[in-house]
Amino acid sequence: MRRAKRCTILVVDDGSPLRFIVRRILEGSGYIVKEAGGGKAAFVAAAKWPIDLLLTDFMMPGMHGVELAQRLSKIPTLFMTGNPIALKAAYGKMPPMVMKPFTKEQLLEAVSRALKHS
Repeated sequence: MRRAKRCTILVVDDGSPLRFIVRRILEGSGYIVKEAGGGKAAFVAAAKWPIDLLLTDFMMPGMHGVELAQRLSKIPTLFMTGNPIALKAAYGKMPPMVMKPFTKEQLLEAVSRALKHS
């Protein structure tokens, strides 16, 4: 039997408590998780490891998630946000997203959908 590829997800959020929770959920579901606290750290991580999905907060100091996604455009992106209207305005259309606060099930469903459409 052929083993399925384990996907690597780069979680980018300026809040370390949220990154910790998201990491636990994703690793508990078999994903490989790399973390970054902002845009600059995300670039370092994306250069170091092959990333299958960028899971990024929309509103972050310094570089917001849309700019990060545009600069890492070869990586499929799923946004985490509590403000979908501002995200849509910044992105130009409604991008793949999971609405904060989210449940474990909502996060895993959104990640699964984003990976299927990548």
